[in-house]
Amino acid sequence: MTSVLRSEVSKLATLSHMESPRTKHIAMSGHKALHLHVATVEGFPSSSDRDQLYWDLILESSKQDKLLWEKMKEIQGDDTLKAQLIDYAILLQTWKGTTQIRGELVTKARISIPACFGVGAGSDWTDDDLQEALKWLLDDMRFMHGGMDVRNLTCDAQAPLKNPAFRVLLEAQWWGPKGEGRRCGRKGNAYTDNLPILALITCAVSDYPSCLSV
Repeated sequence: MTSVLRSEVSKLATLSHMESPRTKHIAMSGHKALHLHVATVEGFPSSSDRDQLYWDLILESSKQDKLLWEKMKEIQGDDTLKAQLIDYAILLQTWKGTTQIRGELVTKARISIPACFGVGAGSDWTDDDLQEALKWLLDDMRFMHGGMDVRNLTCDAQAPLKNPAFRVLLEAQWWGPKGEGRRCGRKGNAYTDNLPILALITCAVSDYPSCLSV
């Protein structure tokens, strides 16, 4: 995306090395937009697209402020500064933060799922019973549905995403006492758009039976 070698500017990708206050605000605004994007819209971006994704987000976030947008017009012709802004987000470990969110969800799923699905509940489950139940859950993504009776291998196919595990994980990760969704308030709150979040939870929930069925 830029003609500047990233290694030449990565060591300068800090706010203290950005001379203009407006450039610093642009960097912080873009980082915030990127953090929100990977948490709520695209949690699994391709590594080859990260630079372009961040640049698009920083452009969009700057448009909301007239003074910042005027500064952005200058920055667009400066490959070194563009690379510096992009590296600012990467060096702040935004992408590691995304992995952390997925890891937190998987951990919470492993705690919550046995109760939500009833897998292995009771002393009369054999290894064969458990393997059959886990395979059944994964086939056709049945684990997403409500009305779950794992013992009898039945569920309500008309109730997608209605398994209690989704509500439990949604509340635990984003809407608990310290959840980001609650802190953002109601107006313009991206966390109220639950489709990408539900997709992320689906991946976390599916990880549990996948691991046990190995």
